[in-house]
Amino acid sequence: MALKGVIWDFDGTMSQTGMRQYLWFQQWAKDNGKTLVHEGNPLDTFSKFMGFYNTVIQANGPQGVYDALGLPCTMNDKSHPVWVGYERFKRENPVQLYPGIADAVRLFQRLGLKQGINTTNKIASIEKELVQAGILAVFDSVITEETLADYHGAGNQEAIKKPSKISLYLALEELGIAGDEAVHVGDTVNDLAASKRVMRLNPRRFVDIYVVGMTYGFEGREVLNKGVETPNGTLHFDALADNAEGLVEIVARLL
Repeated sequence: MALKGVIWDFDGTMSQTGMRQYLWFQQWAKDNGKTLVHEGNPLDTFSKFMGFYNTVIQANGPQGVYDALGLPCTMNDKSHPVWVGYERFKRENPVQLYPGIADAVRLFQRLGLKQGINTTNKIASIEKELVQAGILAVFDSVITEETLADYHGAGNQEAIKKPSKISLYLALEELGIAGDEAVHVGDTVNDLAASKRVMRLNPRRFVDIYVVGMTYGFEGREVLNKGVETPNGTLHFDALADNAEGLVEIVARLL
């Protein structure tokens, strides 16, 4: 493997968005005259909420989280008030990058690696954090919700978000690198599933991207260790890292 590029997931990988999700659900519950309770159990700490969140979202997706909490939401209706509130909340509550992430991005730049961001967020909800860290200009490719909406054609970006492989295909195209020349850094099994059997063209073929799971993210080491079941068998991360320093060590071994 001749490594030429790093593709970053954003939420939970670069950015400490788990806490923001907790605060958002607290706010949305308050806006609707409720508190965070699931099956009679108060979700009154971050650890309790994330344990619930990871279990439910893995089984039923984001809509399932709102449903389990009895909070109004229609994920497929972008005119629903939840979307207006959530986008405003994200803009008003930017989060910090995880320790060492900005330094890792700068190091990879000095090493001559191309870098991209592959997120299902809107650009406005990630731009502030990247500007504050002074690294926005480093990235040669930024795939966002807007990119996927344009690519879908009918604006239904939900249909091609990870674990769909489309965003990884687009990132590789923009970076101008092959699948076996890239590392994808993520924090969920959807990131893992999206990284394997990515179709490339001319000639048409499937490629696997080396994928690193960051254990501090949304799903945690236990979930990442299990991998994900697919029609082609069980997939596992190529490596796991507990922090930015661990990621740097993995990337250094691949150079």
